[in-house]
Amino acid sequence: MDNGRREEAGGLYLFMNTMKTTFIRSISASAVLFFALALTINPVFAVVLNNDPQDPATLRAMNFTRQGITNTQWFTSVNGSQNEVISFAIYYHNTSSETAQNVRITLNPQSTSVGVNHSFNATVRASNAPTVSGAASVNISSAQSMAFVPGSVVWRPNQTVAGSQTLPYGQNGSEIFTSSGLRIGDIAPGWSTQGSVVLHFKISGAQSTQAPTVYLSANPTSINQGSFSTLSWNSTNAGSCFASNGWSGQKSLSGSEQVNPSYTTSYTITCTNSQGQSATQSVTVFVNQQQQDLPTVSITASPTSVSQGQSTVLTWTSSNATSCSASFSWWGTKPLSGSEVVVPVNVSGSNIYRIMCSNSFGSRSDEINVDVYQAQNLSVSLTASQTSVNAGNPVTLYWSSTNANSCFATNGWSGTKTFSGNEIVYPQTTTTYTITCQGSSNQQRYESVTITVNQQTPTVSITANPTQIYQGGSSVLVWNSNNTNSCYATGAWSGSKSTSGSQTAYPSVTSTYTIVCTGSAGLQTQSSVTVSVIPTTTPPPPTQIFNAACVPDSSVVRVGQRVEFFAGTSDGARPLYYRWSGAVNGSSESVSTTFNSTGTKTAYLTITDATGKKASANCSAKVLAAVVTSATPKPKPVPPPAQPPCTYYCIPVIMQGGVMYPAYPNMPQGQAPEQWQMSPTWQVPPGQIDPSSGFGANTAKNNGSEKSTLASILLTDDGAPRSGIMFLFYLFLLSILALIIFAIYSMIVRSRKPMI
Repeated sequence: MDNGRREEAGGLYLFMNTMKTTFIRSISASAVLFFALALTINPVFAVVLNNDPQDPATLRAMNFTRQGITNTQWFTSVNGSQNEVISFAIYYHNTSSETAQNVRITLNPQSTSVGVNHSFNATVRASNAPTVSGAASVNISSAQSMAFVPGSVVWRPNQTVAGSQTLPYGQNGSEIFTSSGLRIGDIAPGWSTQGSVVLHFKISGAQSTQAPTVYLSANPTSINQGSFSTLSWNSTNAGSCFASNGWSGQKSLSGSEQVNPSYTTSYTITCTNSQGQSATQSVTVFVNQQQQDLPTVSITASPTSVSQGQSTVLTWTSSNATSCSASFSWWGTKPLSGSEVVVPVNVSGSNIYRIMCSNSFGSRSDEINVDVYQAQNLSVSLTASQTSVNAGNPVTLYWSSTNANSCFATNGWSGTKTFSGNEIVYPQTTTTYTITCQGSSNQQRYESVTITVNQQTPTVSITANPTQIYQGGSSVLVWNSNNTNSCYATGAWSGSKSTSGSQTAYPSVTSTYTIVCTGSAGLQTQSSVTVSVIPTTTPPPPTQIFNAACVPDSSVVRVGQRVEFFAGTSDGARPLYYRWSGAVNGSSESVSTTFNSTGTKTAYLTITDATGKKASANCSAKVLAAVVTSATPKPKPVPPPAQPPCTYYCIPVIMQGGVMYPAYPNMPQGQAPEQWQMSPTWQVPPGQIDPSSGFGANTAKNNGSEKSTLASILLTDDGAPRSGIMFLFYLFLLSILALIIFAIYSMIVRSRKPMI
């Protein structure tokens, strides 16, 4: 029994202890939450506004109609009547020791309903200060409403009690009625920066139908120093006028006043009616400074910023002076005008050079300051990956600098450059590249590098295919040039031509075609070809042979350099269809490409005319490495490629170095086999033998080699392994043939076994 009570008491004690701990933790958490909430609701600000005992109320009012524009008496409660204007002033004063940031002012409401008592509330706040507020009331003798007068908001900063300053940030004043408020910027601490924002409200009633006007003039508008000018003004629909700028104070609605300005001065008058509307007019009186009075003097320095130990040139001039003297960083009597070289000594400090010139009427002075910077070791370098290249080849420029603030390029290149870097250029002619860098004290350093561009001799060649035609026939002109910029035709043809290309000619008589090409250095080269025309008295052959030709725009190129292959043809029914293979692919009259490896690249061309006739040709371009040294080696002679197999007609062949080439009777010495000139005198139909050569027509088939049946199945005509559906079909036929042979062989073996 006792044990049970003790266990019950122990359990109760444990429960009470747990509840106590939970209660203490809850109280602690609540205290922390309450403290954080208090800081959120009432944050601690470093800046306080309008809390000085001498500060007036934040919002005050006055009866503008009764008290006028010059009144400085403001109250928290005023009386008014219908059609009268009430002015409100929202006061601000930074009473702390830190700048109030982004001060904003609000006033509400913008208009009131009909009644005899009207209340208004204003607030002043900053991003780093708590909001202060104020209230004012207007009591009206009869039930009326009040409304804001648009355009009446003025800002009077820095203890200004009259006039206004343009509202900042492009505001028009209506922002004062928004939640964001009218922004007046940052306000420094102290009494000197206190100010107010003033605006007008109109008590409802009949509106004035006429706004005030004012006219102000000066006679004369230009006077000599010490003379007088008379200001005259008059106004309409105004209740009061106030002067500002060159004069001040309350003025009558119309009148005149004599002024004696000592320098050119503007005079302004503002007239206001009872509704707070105003009109402003200004006039300027120009004052001529008499030269016989005070002297004039000016001084300049070139440059105005130098490195330590560098000099500058001071230059000064004066007029109406009898003597000049120097002071501050130089001294002594100076001539009335002159120049002098000085060396400033104060580093990162003031080096003021003042000169004062005087006459019997007084003295005038002028001064100039020259900055001196600690001298730094400014340097710049510029190099090139190559200093001698062929025209248009890339060259990499490398540059670097120390203690530079800016760099820019001139001569062969231009623009602002980084302090160090590299850039690829492509000079066409010998060019000098310069980079200039400037240091912190305006000192400059520059470096240059010259890239010499090798002048390459232009070459051009032209061929005709065929060189002999019957009257009414055609021939394909094919030309190719190197190191040229432009070409033009003379002789039997004319006009500008591309640097390489082809064109079909239709001469009626024997004609010579000449092409002239110009290189980058102005050098010219030319080449000609003659096409003989057989008169129509000679019977033409029964059929015309459909011929094809191709040529690259440059027979020698470099890796990455674009090359274009042109097609040419004679005879054949239009339209023509082109197919390129081998080194290039395409179906147009010309194709272009770039190669990424060296070697001889051969393009194969097949042209089909509208009747289905086909003609073939091939041409090659040699590709050299992209790196170009200052001395460009001459390319080695390229072995002429083998002609494709004879398809539509056959010709005699000859053996050269184990390779068979067509034996063209008209081939010039050293000309590549693909640049052939066909003559109808040696055309040989397929399967016949040309008795003049001693070789059979079949000698040119398959590049001069006969293939076995198996090789014909497994290999193409050019010796490459077959692929695709035809290869699988041939392989299937071979497999069936092998199975048949194996079956026959098995039957023969079984027939030879002895019978048991």
